Amino acid sequence: MLFMITKNNLSVFRKHNYDYCLAFSGNGYISIDALTTYLDHRNDFYFEMAFKINSFPLSGFKYLMNSCLTKTDNKLGIAIDRTRLFVQLDKGGEGKTELWTSISDTNHWFLISVTYNRGSLSSVLDLNFLTSNPSPALSLPSTLGFRLASDTNNAQNLNGIINNTLITNLTISLARYSFNEGTGNVLYDSIGQNNGLISNGQWAFC
Repeated sequence: MLFMITKNNLSVFRKHNYDYCLAFSGNGYISIDALTTYLDHRNDFYFEMAFKINSFPLSGFKYLMNSCLTKTDNKLGIAIDRTRLFVQLDKGGEGKTELWTSISDTNHWFLISVTYNRGSLSSVLDLNFLTSNPSPALSLPSTLGFRLASDTNNAQNLNGIINNTLITNLTISLARYSFNEGTGNVLYDSIGQNNGLISNGQWAFC
């Protein structure tokens, strides 16, 4: 069943739907390369993730997630630079679509969602829609793969905490990560076989 964001269940998602989360201090990531096929702009998709930032402003782009299916025309990224959050879909010759919003609260669990539906990209941060950025700021890397808490080059890493993550095709859930493990270096997909490999992440009680 597709997770729908409302004012009522947003707080439930953040505060009551999990016990553990993964903390990163600027040199770690989660690798789940099989997910790149789910974030293909030739198909509809939906992505959401809960996260918290350790401190603002961030210096240089720090990625919440990055997917690269092909080197030239099928890339998606969510990154924060200082106090601005950007979402970009790069379709190569078809152009880039980038959205942005301000972000600066260090004592807050955020929920970011990205929807690609019938060729249109939209994104919501805590029930507020991101606005179009006519001059794209992100330059998404061309290294194939999928990362949480980093870009696919493993070079622009997050200093923060991430939690529940979901990918759907707008009809059914394709991958869901509840972060319930609390130990080990594997992040398990609770509905499929798309398990992630954790590098330099620390389990924390949330």
